[in-house]
Amino acid sequence: MDDGIARAIQIGESNARIIELAQNWCAHLEVEKNGGTGLVEMQTGLPIGMRSFKCVHASAAGFAGMALEGIALDFYDRNCVGCNKRSTVRLPNLSQLVAERDDAKKMDEARHEAAVREERTRYEMRNRARLSVRTPMNRPAPLLKALMLSIMSLLRKRLKSWLSLQPWHLNAFTLAFSRPSFSLLKRVPPTLYSTLL
Repeated sequence: MDDGIARAIQIGESNARIIELAQNWCAHLEVEKNGGTGLVEMQTGLPIGMRSFKCVHASAAGFAGMALEGIALDFYDRNCVGCNKRSTVRLPNLSQLVAERDDAKKMDEARHEAAVREERTRYEMRNRARLSVRTPMNRPAPLLKALMLSIMSLLRKRLKSWLSLQPWHLNAFTLAFSRPSFSLLKRVPPTLYSTLL
């Protein structure tokens, strides 16, 4: 059998079930054929062609289509929810299809929430790993700290040797501007002057 014919038969069987559920839902609900009848529909008698649902009490128009499950659910959502003119026929009816859809929607939402939680957990793990290797700004890295100590030691030696040659009445401010070797003192924070001397 051709794949197209097999698919058409599958759609027809599904549509027959949907039409039965819709007609069992309410006596006012009707199925209307839109368009022509194909050869496979003529041969099998299955509802394969375009169809739509209608009701004398419907407040919104519906869609027509070949696959009726989505069409029936759309019609139900826009017209049957909250309708007080419903004339119940029997079970099973559209409530079964609606329950299947709602269960599938809840499962999709649960899967989505689980995926979001998993992604958030992976992000937090990556973030913790990044933070564990990052050096905080208030603590200098060991290499930078060693470099700063080396510079301070060199400055301390130069300052002491220069002060031994200069008069003692010069203050640190004039020392910073009197010799090029002390131009670095302008860049050293005031809190470090005491450690230099």
